Amino acid sequence: MAEETQGKTAADLLRAHWGNFCDCDWRDVPDDFAEAMAAAGLIHSRPVTADDLEDPFAHERGLYEGGYLWELTASGRAALSRVEGANG
Repeated sequence: MAEETQGKTAADLLRAHWGNFCDCDWRDVPDDFAEAMAAAGLIHSRPVTADDLEDPFAHERGLYEGGYLWELTASGRAALSRVEGANG
């Protein structure tokens, strides 16, 4: 990952960039964010399902039949919930 991410854990980077990544706001998201988070076991790629396509924002999210999406793993959800729980 880029130099500005040195010294941060994968969980730190996930917490810092997951929201922007999901919103396709790439300005501050490192180029290799998805690959690094997948390598750390915090997210994984899976096929888009019919249920995903029923989401009213599926098109805006870039979801289409035969496509793939990134999704948090249990470890990724735990990393995000630790901060959300601390802030709530």
